[in-house]
Amino acid sequence: MREYLNETAECLRKVRSKLKDYELNMNKVKANLGKAEYEITNESLQHLKLL
Repeated sequence: MREYLNETAECLRKVRSKLKDYELNMNKVKANLGKAEYEITNESLQHLKLL
């Protein structure tokens, strides 16, 4: 029984680690999307100024 609990605990640690990596990657994606949104908005304003 103890071995089963140890294996379960190890699997949960791995899942937690993968979720943390996923969270970090999603934060990077959100930051990149925010930057892209700003760039598009800025480019749109530049284009409007030229008209």
